[in-house]
Amino acid sequence: VWFRLGATLLMLFSPPLLWRLPVHYALTAHWLILAALYLSLRSSTERKSLMWFGLIVLAAGINPYLLAMVLLLWSADVLSRAVFLNVGKVGLLIEGLAVVCTIPMLLWAFGFFELSGGFSGGGYGLYRMNLLAVIDSDGLSQFVPDLPGGPWDYEGFAYLGLGSLFLIGVVLVRLLSQGHRGWARIPKAMAPRFYPLAAMCVAQKI
Repeated sequence: VWFRLGATLLMLFSPPLLWRLPVHYALTAHWLILAALYLSLRSSTERKSLMWFGLIVLAAGINPYLLAMVLLLWSADVLSRAVFLNVGKVGLLIEGLAVVCTIPMLLWAFGFFELSGGFSGGGYGLYRMNLLAVIDSDGLSQFVPDLPGGPWDYEGFAYLGLGSLFLIGVVLVRLLSQGHRGWARIPKAMAPRFYPLAAMCVAQKI
């Protein structure tokens, strides 16, 4: 319990979250992504459709940018349940139709379509995340040095913090020490559902 509490606090006070507090208030709701990841990795399918629907409703009311991420994870989970877990196709179809039909109404109710200036913006291909961002302190750490980077790499600031990096190291050491038994704890259906996300990350412009 204490180990989980400590890990939660490390994520709650993570540098990427604190760094964005002064300027990106809506984007600090990263718990939506964490909740979506939890539902994606949750082995039990009991009331999963209802949980996903509630999370999508909350994401639509907070920020459409985060809603897109939640929807992507939800789509991967639906595909995983259909292919790997053999969940009933009728139930998944009803879930998909409910989400697809409800999202436009939710966005309308929350005022998304009232934006007169449009939804476009600049910076595509410039505001990026360096592949070393998780270990690049950008000068905010007294122990981890600032790594060389491009002029716009700060937009993808994602330094995990020394505590989180240490925690990841501990988990990897435990998995390696347990051999096949340790890796067997990871659900078999976990990796394939993230293949589309991994494919997107190899693009030159993200």
